[in-house]
Amino acid sequence: MISITDRTRDILNIFGALLWVFIVIVSWIGIPGLSYIGLLAAALLSIIYFILGTTVRGKIGVIVPLIYPLLPMAIFWIIAFTVAYSTRGQSTTTWIIGLHPGQFWSLLFFWIGTFLTSTLGYAIYFDKYILPSDNWETFLEEVKKNKKGYVE
Repeated sequence: MISITDRTRDILNIFGALLWVFIVIVSWIGIPGLSYIGLLAAALLSIIYFILGTTVRGKIGVIVPLIYPLLPMAIFWIIAFTVAYSTRGQSTTTWIIGLHPGQFWSLLFFWIGTFLTSTLGYAIYFDKYILPSDNWETFLEEVKKNKKGYVE
């Protein structure tokens, strides 16, 4: 387990905000090579949000969720953004279900790859790593304790 302290979380949030600023500026500038770096920055931003979202009580696992499902999802994202960038501006007479081939493969890698990877990771690892039974029981006790003090 890796400890995610408040300071680490703050640094990740600040880095995420800086990535947003970078992505917006890169999209305004419109230089092709820099745009690709902006796409990769979007993948990095998604990784930061994933890490922040899967942290439980200030800790995150190394194998789960960092190696799986995050690593395969990052690979899918990089492939999707690379395909989108490399097929930009190309005209074609061949369409796949109404989409430009570059857009189709980008969507396939980004959305389907991410969905399948995260769904499989959730199904396999959620009970054991993300919310084990003892954490669930602790959570229910906290809810009951807080509910007693709640007045409708």
